[in-house]
Formats: sequence, structure tokens, C-alpha cells
Amino acid sequence: MKAKVLIAIDSFKGSISSLNAARAIKEGIHSVSDQAEIEIVPIADGGEGTVEAVIEALNGQYIAAQVHDPLMRLINARYGLIDLGKTAIIEMAAASGLTLLKQHEMNPLITTSFGTGELIVDAIKKGSRRIILGLGGSATNDGGIGMAAALGFKFYDGNNIAVEPFAKNLSRIERIDLPKNYNELKEIGFIAVTDVTNPLLGINGASYVYGPQKGADESVVKMLDESMKKYSEVVEQKFKKSISGISGAGAAGGLGFASAAFLNAEIINGIDFITTVLNLEEMIMNSDVVITGEGRLDDQTRFNKVPFGVAKLAKKYDKKVIAVAGIVDEEARGFPGCHFDKIYSIVNEIISQEDSMQNTRLHLHNLSQRIAVENNL
Repeated sequence: MKAKVLIAIDSFKGSISSLNAARAIKEGIHSVSDQAEIEIVPIADGGEGTVEAVIEALNGQYIAAQVHDPLMRLINARYGLIDLGKTAIIEMAAASGLTLLKQHEMNPLITTSFGTGELIVDAIKKGSRRIILGLGGSATNDGGIGMAAALGFKFYDGNNIAVEPFAKNLSRIERIDLPKNYNELKEIGFIAVTDVTNPLLGINGASYVYGPQKGADESVVKMLDESMKKYSEVVEQKFKKSISGISGAGAAGGLGFASAAFLNAEIINGIDFITTVLNLEEMIMNSDVVITGEGRLDDQTRFNKVPFGVAKLAKKYDKKVIAVAGIVDEEARGFPGCHFDKIYSIVNEIISQEDSMQNTRLHLHNLSQRIAVENNL
């Protein structure tokens, strides 16, 4: 009897997409065994690969748009449309992502989410009335003012001088004017999807937790957090709601906060979103073995990242779960409730981390051959 295998794996960030990772594993298994009946589903949690996962699963279409990158250079970015164009799926990383910058260009004081706002504007012009915004992989820490500015919100200082939408100017903002089409904007249903739960401010907030990976040193992190606090107070007073402390407000350099404030977006957990949209639970029910994973399995994996969420759901139906990653930290092998029956890593005593990232598809193909043999697939 053929084993029914479901491959639901996240992208290996910077190396391979979710879809191509799943294909590599499927091809590897089939190269040594014709016994497995394999179904693949690209999967993501709001970050890189979210558009591809939804569009490929639901037969949507990709839309290209010319927008500005984090340093306001013109680039071509894409988003997706489903439901006959009524719903747009936008990854903020497509226009405002860290992968768009070289190492020496990273500077959260001057990077902006403006391009993400331009993607939203384009989707609305094309008729979308529901917009799902993935909040992962950002190069920004601007509290979402770039996005808001692209949508027509205007920011002023105490002297009524317009403030440019960059993080370095957050503390100057004292007044916010609504766009002329604000009533139309309020009619759009916004959902912000994220895999993090950070609030906007403090040691667990956007600046302290994610600022360093975007190029901020200790002094800049402190300044960003203090500026973000002043800015958030102005925003919360303007919209008469307290949102800086909600789960996910600190996602994407504060874009979660801005989405909830300026767009009245609902912030939802990425794995919960993708499970619903892709009907993942039913797919798991109809499988015998589930293969999941991501680029790195570590202590953060258990905080509802894709592999943990998939494995948790699989164990609800007593399915065997195999995890695959480029790198596996030791804590990932032992933390309670991880739900993985077996864990496989590309990186080992022979394959280096650099080799793993440069030749991910080949190594996934080879590793999946071993997985097939060891698990009788």
C-alpha cells in the first residue's frame, strides 16, 4: 500500500522558495521509491513565499507593479490576486524587504515602507476590496509611516512643516492628516498576517528585537524605540485607540501597528491564516506522513512558526511528522511538545552552512532520498 505523503514546508529564506523546496523533496523521494503518493503544498506564514503559496494553491494570478524599494529606488515588484481580483495578497518584503538591500545599505533610519503602500494603492486601483498583507522580512523600522504616506496620509511637525516618512523623523511628528479618499479606504477589508507576537515598544518591541538585523547599533536602537513611542502616542490619539501593545504591532518594523491604526487591519497569526486559506487541515487528515520544515529549526520554531504549526495540526490526527531544515539547533531537538517524530538537517560534518545555502535544492533532493529509505516511504 502506497504511503500518502504531504509536503508542507516553508521557504529556506535566502536559499529556496517553499514551492521549490517541496519539489526537491518530492523528486528525491521518487528517485529511490515509487511507493509514495506525494502531494505538495507551498506554505508560508506572512513572510517570504506567502504570495506564491496562496496563488499557486488557489490558481490566482501574479500582478507586476513598479514601486519604490526601501531606499526609494524604482523596482519591479509583484503581488497576487485571487477571488477574481477581489482579494489581493501582498508581501511587504516584495517592495520593502531586507533582501532588496546589500549589507552596507542597511540603515533603518532611512529605509521606508513606502513601496508597500504603493502596492496597496495599485491593488485598490485594480478593484481589490480585501487586502491580505504579509508582514515578514522587512528592511524597515519606520512604524509604517512610509506605507501610510503612499496611501495619502500626511505628517507634520509642530511648525506645520511636512515630515518625510522615514524613521529618523518619527519623533518630529505632531499632526496627521487623513487622505482625501479615507472613507473609501475604510471600506477595504485589511488583514495583516505575521508570525511574530512582538508589541511595538520596549525590549520586546520592533526596534530592540529586530533593529540590529536591519543595521541598527545599540544607540540607534534606543533612539528608534524612543522615537517610536512619541510617534505611537500621536497616532493613538488621532485614531482614538490603544494598539502599540497588541500582539504583532511590532511586526515588520511597526508595520503591524500602522496597519491596525491607519487601515483598521486585523492582525492574525500566519500559520492560522494559511491553514484556513489552503484547507491544510483536510490535506493533513488525508495523509499518512507529513514532511515540514524551514531553513533553520531553533528555539523560535515552537512559537507557532510554520513547522511547529503544521506538526501540531498533524499530531491532532496522529500523523507521523518529519522535519527537514538547513540547520537544526540543539534546542530544537529537545524542547517539549515539538511534535516532530524525526528531524533531518542538511548541515552536518560534511556539508557546511555556506554549501547548504548555495546548493539547497541539490542537498534537499539527496537528503530526501535518505528520508525515503529510513522511513519506508
